[in-house]
Amino acid sequence: EIINRPAGYSAPHYVLHRLRDKIQNMGLAEQERLLMEANISRLINNMGACENVLATPIPVGYTKHTTRFLFLWLTLLPLALQGQLGVGTVFGEQLIAFGLLGIEDVGIQLEEPFSVLPIERIVTKVALESQVLRKKAKTELSMDDFPKVVDPKLVPAATATLA
Repeated sequence: EIINRPAGYSAPHYVLHRLRDKIQNMGLAEQERLLMEANISRLINNMGACENVLATPIPVGYTKHTTRFLFLWLTLLPLALQGQLGVGTVFGEQLIAFGLLGIEDVGIQLEEPFSVLPIERIVTKVALESQVLRKKAKTELSMDDFPKVVDPKLVPAATATLA
């Protein structure tokens, strides 16, 4: 169904749209439906924030310039340390290079956060949990079978008065 989605819909947005449609047609009580709608709204907001992070580019010139400057500085550093450290210059240079190159590597990873996150594992876990819920729904469990725990942070103020 996702593969044949209408033109212009991204897959995540289409899935959320279909979730909203399913919730409307489930025949839930008002409070339960509003709670689910609030959770989907939060998911949409979080997805938009992730898309903004992914779409914000770090200028390539910035990354190249900092890398080149760092290597030039590390190349010339032994000349400055030789007079004070003597043979210890080798160890001092290694220690400083390890620290600075590590910081630069962390900076590069922060530029592309989604390449270091375990996205496949997270998606697999969500898919498995969805399949379990789907199987439970097929056995026609009513919403009364689920606990009535309402987190006030997840429910808009208007629905909190219904509880």
